[in-house]
Amino acid sequence: MAGPLGRLKRLPTFTVSHGEVQFSLRTVDPMFRFSLTRLVEASSTPPDSSSPGAEARFAASWDTRFRQEWARLRAAVHDIFHFKAEQRRGASQPGPTFSRGQLTALHNDIRVLLRSQAGTFIFEYYQNTLLPAAADILLEDIDRVSSDLSASLIAAWTHFYCHALPALEAVFVHVKNQRMSIRQATLIAFRDHVLLKLVTRLEPILEEMNAEGSVPPAIRQMFLVLQSVMECYPPSEKRLKLESLVARVVSPYLGHRGLYEGGSPKPVVSSRELDVAHLRRPSGHIYKFRMLPRGRKFGNDTLDVVNKGCFDSFDTIACIRTSILTTAAVITLVFVILKIVKYHVYRHPQMHHYAIFYVSAVECIVCGASFMVGSVYPQLDFTACFLKLLQFTIICHLHWSLAARTLHREDIVQHVINPVLCLYILYCTTVALMGMVDVTGTWTECMRPYWFMLSVADLAIVQLFAVAAIYVTHRTEGISSLASCKISQKRDLWSVIIVYECSALLAVAFDAVTRFVGSEKDGCSALFAHTQFCYSLIVAVFMVVKFLVPMWTILCVFQPVEGDTRNSEVALASRYNL
Repeated sequence: MAGPLGRLKRLPTFTVSHGEVQFSLRTVDPMFRFSLTRLVEASSTPPDSSSPGAEARFAASWDTRFRQEWARLRAAVHDIFHFKAEQRRGASQPGPTFSRGQLTALHNDIRVLLRSQAGTFIFEYYQNTLLPAAADILLEDIDRVSSDLSASLIAAWTHFYCHALPALEAVFVHVKNQRMSIRQATLIAFRDHVLLKLVTRLEPILEEMNAEGSVPPAIRQMFLVLQSVMECYPPSEKRLKLESLVARVVSPYLGHRGLYEGGSPKPVVSSRELDVAHLRRPSGHIYKFRMLPRGRKFGNDTLDVVNKGCFDSFDTIACIRTSILTTAAVITLVFVILKIVKYHVYRHPQMHHYAIFYVSAVECIVCGASFMVGSVYPQLDFTACFLKLLQFTIICHLHWSLAARTLHREDIVQHVINPVLCLYILYCTTVALMGMVDVTGTWTECMRPYWFMLSVADLAIVQLFAVAAIYVTHRTEGISSLASCKISQKRDLWSVIIVYECSALLAVAFDAVTRFVGSEKDGCSALFAHTQFCYSLIVAVFMVVKFLVPMWTILCVFQPVEGDTRNSEVALASRYNL
């Protein structure tokens, strides 16, 4: 088949022999990289496979049928980068111009190459071969100018940014790449092969400009445009070197290493972003970095101390905190299970006690799971809060019922106590379910109103329980049958009240601060100065006082007894071990 169409559809038919095995591009067409590797091994002058773009350069030089297309493309790129002498002297800079039909011809050449076997490597060849060679041309033109490096760099940047970069985007408009665009690759080439090669000569000039406060706008624009391009994350060493240069001309400047001020190349406020980012990678080598697609956005995961733990967002201090709390919850669960077994062995007659410890066992399991995963799943925290409120509601029902029978007011249980506690449980259930459904990220979850609503409900029922305890204690002062156990009764009763009172007050204070002091812009992490040690210490104490200490108190106060217990006024005085 004659003509360009036939040339596009034909595949190379020659065969390379390696021993007794023959390799043909027609037979291994789907594995073109493998084929190129074998061709390189059989070639008398193999390329350096360790250098970037080795296979792409070999593909371009090997495909002789497209030699003219490669040559025209390479010449066009070099012409675009070339910095003419009259432009360096400050004359008008019309930029690279294409002859009549040249741009259309270049587009046709690129389409031809894209349809060839080497089409896969066009972007790689452009990035690793054409751009470095063309950038060297621009660097040579800068070096030929007089000793005024800043003026020549400004002129070179103006030519590159205003003329060369748009022209290259127009030429390679049909070349696509998933990792980065032609614009990004070209800006990175200017950074690596032009700007950073002048860094030793440029640093004193930037220090002098910063001291005089006379940084040219073009220099500042150049640094800001180049720093906006990131080829990988964590950032490469060249990206971090550029950051220190940007800090000399832009103040204040927030970079990966921290906050820069006063033109200093070192941050005044250091950041742990790089340490955290490298912990997620097996190696710091650039080729193992995760390449970024264009338009990738980053959240506050690195700065947020709330989402850290032992799993996805690892942090040593956070992992120690979660491990200690989880271990304490597991140990408490073991004691609760032993207590339940003891109750069943003794065949304790009071059913409220069984309900209290069964709820405590479930609460220990939920708390352990919540401590283990941190604040990633707030549904677990809402469940733990609800179970704690349910547990205390059962305690209130137990003692208020006994007090009503002791005072011979059994009608209060049916008409007052049961309806009030049912409404209370309904309220807590509604708030907890709303909180489980209406969740946000860890950045603002602590500011949701549901936490404060549950804490206020906890404080309210504790106050009601304390008032009832004072009233019942005062009414039973004259009962002679309670004299022998009055001291132990008061000790156990007020132990429960004091522990739950402290737990409720601490919960209300904590949730009130996070709800009304914090802001969604700064996040929950800002309340702890974005410091993991401060956050872990406060949260660990808060969780122990809110959940574990009340359960430890119940384990000490409630004790099973054998035999039946009279449901009379003596029951109130028989402490909590009924």
